[in-house]
Amino acid sequence: MSDQDALWNQVYAAFKAHEVFQNPPLDMSRMFTKAYGDPSKCDIHEEVLSPDELRQLKRYGEFDDNPHRDVEPIIVWADKGERVVIDGRRRVTKWMNEGLDKPRRALIIKPRG
Repeated sequence: MSDQDALWNQVYAAFKAHEVFQNPPLDMSRMFTKAYGDPSKCDIHEEVLSPDELRQLKRYGEFDDNPHRDVEPIIVWADKGERVVIDGRRRVTKWMNEGLDKPRRALIIKPRG
């Protein structure tokens, strides 16, 4: 298995965790493809984001700091100069409310080209 495949497996595992909260369960991998495009046309890498970098991430619904789980990495979509949390927004909000005392792992996905 390549490093890229291992990172994508982490992304799909993170999305799979959301299926527990849906009735009927949603295919989050399919939803990713619909929202962001074919993963085979995206690059993925891991970064450790500083507290300042975490503060700069765009989070929709950033008022909510009650995550269903408190694990790393978070998943970030990077495109057109913007970085948006697509998995982990509640965790980031919680970490920010607690004082962001340490860097956190993030998987960064961006379209090629």
